Amino acid sequence: MTSLACGSRFTIALTKGGVVHSFGRNEDGQLGHGDRATQLTPRLVEALTHVRVAAICARGAHVLALEADSGKVWSWGRGDEGQLGHGNTAPSSRPRPIACFGGGGSTTSDDTMLSPGDNSSRSSSSSSSASGMSGAVRAVAIACGRQHSCALDDQGQLWTWGGGEDGALGHG
Repeated sequence: MTSLACGSRFTIALTKGGVVHSFGRNEDGQLGHGDRATQLTPRLVEALTHVRVAAICARGAHVLALEADSGKVWSWGRGDEGQLGHGNTAPSSRPRPIACFGGGGSTTSDDTMLSPGDNSSRSSSSSSSASGMSGAVRAVAIACGRQHSCALDDQGQLWTWGGGEDGALGHG
């Protein structure tokens, strides 16, 4: 293993070859195995075996993974504050690509992700969708808060989504 990320009672591990394993508590699907069973030893996250992962992060009960070649961001686990970026607040027990990063379909939610300084149309403190530019953004770094997520794109733009309590999203 070359990198580790810890959430609330679970661990995500990344190998030198870009393969993801997980273990620990799994009540929100945060291990990424398609179920909610606790895993006592490291287990391969099979949904990501077709991609090479460059970085992982975890916090609370959700996980982000950054695909090495495309800049695609994958997310899974608890989504109750929109921290998965899929346009809803549903959990996901398998990794799913976030639409605007490096490809992965489109999101039609009106609640779009904003970057700092672009808060002219923002009235709520949370954002559940990373929409508006399907597949056009290449992420180079990722981070997780307890109920929000962030990515930095290859142009230096910060993207944030999920629970925005206390200004965590930087949307104003």
